[in-house]
Amino acid sequence: MLEFSRTEQRKARKYHKCDVCGKPILKGREYVFASQKYDGEINTFHQHIHCDALLEAYLASDWYDGDEYSLDEVWEWLSDLCNDLYHEGKCSEEDYEENCDKERCFECPLIFEKVLKPEIRRAAEQDVRDNTRREN
Repeated sequence: MLEFSRTEQRKARKYHKCDVCGKPILKGREYVFASQKYDGEINTFHQHIHCDALLEAYLASDWYDGDEYSLDEVWEWLSDLCNDLYHEGKCSEEDYEENCDKERCFECPLIFEKVLKPEIRRAAEQDVRDNTRREN
């Protein structure tokens, strides 16, 4: 049973690994920190802003049945969206074959456009740009 849950946006003072996509959250970048106590156990999560936005979109989607979910289910949803974009002609075959994997679907501007509200989409795209720019 969930005893408490807290979510806040923080600025990274050190390197973290995103618990959603597995990529780094770089020092100095904004990220989402969540903590909860579930069945007596305290859990913490670090998530990119764009990964958190996609999780929220998943929870609001028809795919989510209201029960507990796994990141594999979120990945299946993203993969299905990616497949739809390809078949709708919005994604080239080259991009589809090169970029449709677990790591890149969480950063795809086409997926952002399809499932995120414009103001959230802009923040998500900026978050990806900032993290990519600093990684290189």
